[in-house]
Amino acid sequence: LFSLVISLILTFVLSKKLTKGISDLEKRMYAFIKSRFKSDGAENAYSSKITEIARLNKDFLLLKNTLNETLESLQKSYEKSQKASEHKGIFLVNMSHEIRTPLNGIIGMAHILKSGNLTSEQKDHLETLQFSANHLLELINTILDYSKIEAGKMEIDAVSFDLGGDLIKLVKTFEYKTIEKKLKLSLVNDDIKL
Repeated sequence: LFSLVISLILTFVLSKKLTKGISDLEKRMYAFIKSRFKSDGAENAYSSKITEIARLNKDFLLLKNTLNETLESLQKSYEKSQKASEHKGIFLVNMSHEIRTPLNGIIGMAHILKSGNLTSEQKDHLETLQFSANHLLELINTILDYSKIEAGKMEIDAVSFDLGGDLIKLVKTFEYKTIEKKLKLSLVNDDIKL
């Protein structure tokens, strides 16, 4: 009976000693996860006389350090990509403005030429030039809109337009290329007449 009582007491003491190390390690792991993987700086102070628990602690420290290094690397990569995106946006805006300046000159000169004495064929060519220049200006504005989308500053406007007239101008824009290549380009629609 005495040896049974002694063995129960020893079992209780040893189990408490074994589970205390595991319980401490579990609490540290939970605190690490709850802190969103922030290091508390006290991890090296922990030690255990039980070899298995000491190994678990060593593996836990390795996991913490690897995870922290990975998170730091991801943060740096994210910051680099944000800066690259900002620089790309600035470049797009600057280039768009640089292209828009001479393009506005072309559109202005075409408008001035339109008021002169021109044949109907010259006026037709001039309208095609104006349409192409305005189309290019719209493309540049779309690039600027893309920059606004990335910056979260995009606003959507409902704008009416003449689809039939734009389609006719589009066909005329490609008319010379089709003639050069000996192709025929036509627009067939009951509501639109060329």
